[in-house]
Amino acid sequence: MKKLLIITVGLLSIGMIACSKKGNTKNCICPDIYAPVCGADGKTYLNYCEALCAGVDTVACAELPTEDSTDCICPALYAPVCGSDGQVYENYCRAICAGVDTVACP
Repeated sequence: MKKLLIITVGLLSIGMIACSKKGNTKNCICPDIYAPVCGADGKTYLNYCEALCAGVDTVACAELPTEDSTDCICPALYAPVCGSDGQVYENYCRAICAGVDTVACP
C-alpha cells in the first residue's frame, strides 16, 4: 500500500513539474478541470495549467465567455445541470457558455 502511495505521489509530482514549465507543451499534462483563466494573449484557457503550458501569462478576465465566443472551452464531461432558462446542460461549463445561470433541478 505504501508503494502505491509513493508511486502515485511521484507521478503527480512529475505532472506538476511538467505543467509548471511555461511553454513546455510537449510534456505538459494538465487536469481536465473547467476553471477558466484569461491569457495575456487574449485567449481563455481551460485552467491555469493549460495557460502555463501554452507559455502564456494569466491576466484578469474582462468577462466570462459566451456561447458565441470561440474561446469557450468545456470538458467532455457529463454532469448535467439545469439552467435558469429551463434547459438541461451537459455540465456547468456548457451552461455558463450559453450565458445562463444554473438553478436547482426540479
